[in-house]
Amino acid sequence: MILIVAAAAGNRQVLHRVLVDAGLSVSAVKDEAQAEEAVGLKTGDIRVAVIDLAGLSPRVWSLCRTFSAQKVACVVILPRENREALAQALACGARAVLVKPLVMREFLPLILGLAGTP
Repeated sequence: MILIVAAAAGNRQVLHRVLVDAGLSVSAVKDEAQAEEAVGLKTGDIRVAVIDLAGLSPRVWSLCRTFSAQKVACVVILPRENREALAQALACGARAVLVKPLVMREFLPLILGLAGTP
């Protein structure tokens, strides 16, 4: 399963639609608290976490470390080029960091690869 964490409803919907259309099982939440709850309920089911940083608190880095510790591939989406956020994401175990606007022909193969889907 792919877990999307995005504060903006529109971003959650677009990411959800793209991934479901690709045949993936997807769950989407709006904040770190809901993501932590999903991790607790679905331990072992989540293969990839896609985290859109826009609108999320610094608590997201703890969540990223939790995903990394559980062997969940974490993909962080930055709202704009930001060296500090890039460094923080990589330090917390992110497997990939993307900058908006996303290019779906690059995003989808990345997620499929991390999820182990051909």
